[in-house]
Amino acid sequence: HVATEVDVPARALSLDAVEEAIEAADVVISATGSPEYVLSSDHVETSGETTVIDIAQPRDVDPAVESLPGVVVHDIDGLEAVTEKTRERRREAAQKVEAMIDDEFERLLESYKQRRADRAISGMYEAAEQVKQREVETALAKLDAQGGLTDEQRETVDALADALVGQLLSAPTKSLREAAVEDDWDTIQTAMTLFDPDFGGDEPSLESPSGPRDGMPDGVPEDVPDDADVPRHVLEGLADD
Repeated sequence: HVATEVDVPARALSLDAVEEAIEAADVVISATGSPEYVLSSDHVETSGETTVIDIAQPRDVDPAVESLPGVVVHDIDGLEAVTEKTRERRREAAQKVEAMIDDEFERLLESYKQRRADRAISGMYEAAEQVKQREVETALAKLDAQGGLTDEQRETVDALADALVGQLLSAPTKSLREAAVEDDWDTIQTAMTLFDPDFGGDEPSLESPSGPRDGMPDGVPEDVPDDADVPRHVLEGLADD
């Protein structure tokens, strides 16, 4: 009945003719409901190179068939093992991808933390630079009024002021970087509020991130100062720290 219904060239044979059919076939698929073996070594031993797929339960193919030269037998258990191996490879691949995503997220989060801390540090140094410049100019004006200074002496005064600023801001710089690593956003926000006039207002408040997959903190800054906007000695101070 099946042979007449399928839309392919097919013909039905009785089990008595199965040996002849196997000899003419390269692939044999067996799926009967027989409680006994349907294919034995006698049926297959003269068929040459043949692939036998046994999808019956219980098995249709005698296990002895597997020992025949040139004959490969696949049964339900073997197919299930292949399927399980495929599943396992997919699971392993998925775990590797998840690990890559988590690592990249951590890298991105660390970069964000560093940018946030660097913005606060830059604001702190810029504020200190403004105070330094004002006080140095005042001091030089007074010294000029008392007899004047050479260019070398002016450079010495300016270098002294830079050194004082660097020494005074060394500890706060270290603290801000540690705060970024430890997700102490309150400390960073306070520093930014004190030293960055443009910070605050409509900008969302910082929230402490909780790790991979929980999202970035609100208020990611888009206006972190470029290196060109920061005095050279400030950049050198940041690098030394």
